[in-house]
Amino acid sequence: MDGFLSGAGWYRGSEVDRLSEKEAEIIAARLVRRLRARLPLSDDKADALRPAFAEVCRLELVHHPWKPAKARRDRIARGIVEAGRQYLEEKQVAVLQQVVAAGHWPLRNEE
Repeated sequence: MDGFLSGAGWYRGSEVDRLSEKEAEIIAARLVRRLRARLPLSDDKADALRPAFAEVCRLELVHHPWKPAKARRDRIARGIVEAGRQYLEEKQVAVLQQVVAAGHWPLRNEE
């Protein structure tokens, strides 16, 4: 009980935020890889999508950690599609919606 009360071994708020930011980057990279597996994307477009997707994830993970997981997943999904609209043609957005529908966590064949 003393260890728990001392806070030793626990992450501080700012450290949790940094971990969430790293997680956001990993999720964004994963979604861009899935998208590229389904349609041809230039490196420039992929390089633009990755930080846009990461920012959507970061905002949810850092600023809304207390929200229910399903609400966060839904908000991330909507935000990713909205961010993608800035860089993709409508047919590509339809593919992005399919990618997002699979969720942002790793699938069985992914890391």
